[in-house]
Amino acid sequence: MARRSPVCIADSYFGMQSEMALALRNRSLPVRLTRVIPSTSQYSESKRETLRIGVTNGSNFEQFLFDNIHRWLPYSWVEDFSVLSEGAHIRQLPLAPHTIFTGNAHHSSDYFMMYMASQAERGSRIILSQHGGLYGEGEVRSRNEEHELAIADTYVTWGWTDSVHRNIVNGPNQISQLTSTTSAPREGGLLIVLDTTFRYSRYSWETRPERDLYVESCVLLHSELPSVIRRNSIIRLHHDHNRYDEGHERFFKKSQDAFFDDSSRPIEKSIAESRLVIVTTLSTTFIENVSRGIPTMIYAHPEIYEVRTEYREIFEELANAGVFHESPVSAARWATSIWDGVEQWWNSEPVQAAIRRYGRHFAGFPSESRRTWQQILSGSSLKS
Repeated sequence: MARRSPVCIADSYFGMQSEMALALRNRSLPVRLTRVIPSTSQYSESKRETLRIGVTNGSNFEQFLFDNIHRWLPYSWVEDFSVLSEGAHIRQLPLAPHTIFTGNAHHSSDYFMMYMASQAERGSRIILSQHGGLYGEGEVRSRNEEHELAIADTYVTWGWTDSVHRNIVNGPNQISQLTSTTSAPREGGLLIVLDTTFRYSRYSWETRPERDLYVESCVLLHSELPSVIRRNSIIRLHHDHNRYDEGHERFFKKSQDAFFDDSSRPIEKSIAESRLVIVTTLSTTFIENVSRGIPTMIYAHPEIYEVRTEYREIFEELANAGVFHESPVSAARWATSIWDGVEQWWNSEPVQAAIRRYGRHFAGFPSESRRTWQQILSGSSLKS
């Protein structure tokens, strides 16, 4: 049945029941991608020599790239290409779907990328969806955002759009459906959520000095808090910190009373036990929290996370309500000022009005432009 599915749905970010219901409404079954054993192939100099780009009229730098790029291609594009593009895992996917929809498989699965590309050449419509924060918010697009907008026939955002890409439609926010709805925490401490400083950045604008600046500014935020809050706070490390980070702890040695959550426990538990959450990037965590009504502030260093010009007013409204800060000192002082009345601040009309406006553009809140997933998959929501 899955092989005959007219719509291929894989890694959609929906919960299992929601994904199954959506697939059945489209006379399909969702795809469960299999894990492919890591490559054991040997580097083939002879095979790669056949891929050499013979260009001789470029600059010295361009000539260097043309002379060597065939050596740097991933194994999945060369030695393992046949196995990945023709193996048993490919033969489990729909034969000829008219539509392929995924939220993440085009990044996480080499063989699914190859399958999707070959089906697109045969005429399948590719639908990709936003799958995290920062999309649409940052002035400089991340590599993921640029790539996804370029390859999708239909690109589903949680409310934002622009004047350049006509393939954008607005849909619901899938990630909130994976998170149970909880009442806003009323007691507990402060949770500061850090991003990872990837060794090889996912952002086209980021450099090592900026990554150090990011962590050092988070240290300053924490150190500016009064000791009574510092002793009652937890610094949540990114779940990939052991693989990518060179040790946030060494930065926080400058700050007193730094207690770390190494991400070995679900972040939902840490959030549930916190009175207030501060996220330190334009992040998925903020979107999840505002969708659940959890008091949350954003601190985003303007030299690292510059807000997109057309949506600056939305963040200014958040700033006026105390939700958004571009200074670590400002964020620390605001958190201190509301510490004994977090619920009253969060539920005040200025805050809730700013959250509603933000949510319509970035968190999938209801709006006139929002389309259902059935409309999106059927193609009835495409812009003319």
